[in-house]
Amino acid sequence: MDITWFGQRCFSIRTKDVSIITDPYDEVLNKLTKVPLVKATTISRIHQGDLPGYRQEGSGKVVDRPGEYEISNILITGIGTSIEAQSSSQTSPTSKNIVHAIEIEGIIICHLGDLHSPLTSEQVEELGDVGILMAPVGSSAVLKASIETMGLLDPRVVIPMGYSSEIGQDQASNEALGRFLKEMGIKDLETQKRLHVTSTSLPQQIQVVLLDSAA
Repeated sequence: MDITWFGQRCFSIRTKDVSIITDPYDEVLNKLTKVPLVKATTISRIHQGDLPGYRQEGSGKVVDRPGEYEISNILITGIGTSIEAQSSSQTSPTSKNIVHAIEIEGIIICHLGDLHSPLTSEQVEELGDVGILMAPVGSSAVLKASIETMGLLDPRVVIPMGYSSEIGQDQASNEALGRFLKEMGIKDLETQKRLHVTSTSLPQQIQVVLLDSAA
């Protein structure tokens, strides 16, 4: 399969037969409608105004609620996690996050969404044996939750997301990405356009993969 990053929390997960899109946003929707064989779009957090955008032709089955789904022989498990309200008046559509486990071609890909607190042991067990983890690193609190959850899931590949992907911004000047690499003990890392991976090519030890944004 091939994994392409479109910035923020948006990925295309593509095999020969199907594509899955995660967390699309307005600026890339036109590009994502051109991705072939889209069977499902996962949404980890709903904000005001999101609904008209991602519920469009070409999105496939929209998975925006916790639960278990089987779509074109792909298993998707959604687990709800809490996000602290910014105010007492904040409503439920913006105070929930959904972590998705996508089982495809013998690999479980876990997309943590907008995770703000580590997963519980029960949630980790429900996700299964995660091979690839898509982990948000945008703020100190989110990074802490991702790092702790990473230790519980023990994935083989970690792809950071949710940080600035502006052209020309190097790793040293990207504060969020820099914090993540420091936590992982990495000084510098080559980026790549996409990740090609199979169930037999997963590394034995944890590996961080930085993807260039295709947005």
